[in-house]
Amino acid sequence: MALAESRRSELWQVMRKGEAFDVASGLPESELRAAAAKENEKPDPLWWDFGREYVASRWRTAAAKTREGLADSLATVALAMVEGGKKAPTPEETRLAMRWRSYPRTRTRSRRWNW
Repeated sequence: MALAESRRSELWQVMRKGEAFDVASGLPESELRAAAAKENEKPDPLWWDFGREYVASRWRTAAAKTREGLADSLATVALAMVEGGKKAPTPEETRLAMRWRSYPRTRTRSRRWNW
């Protein structure tokens, strides 16, 4: 209830300043401009890019089994994130892609797969 009252107070202050509100969303124009500016910022990374950057940041200091565990963990999460459908990769293909292509040493080794 306190959060709702705080938000109500913010909206009243904006209204008292004479700022216009968007009819469709009900938000003040300043908030819409801020949201539009935020959309123009760097977007959140794709899961694939995040996984590769994460493994690369840990690669130099990780032991061999830790490296394998990192790739396997990312593959497990990738399986949960892949939607099913006619063109969806099989779980085996997803796991192979994450384990093979997340290792920094194999990123540029083979160009025949477009993962």
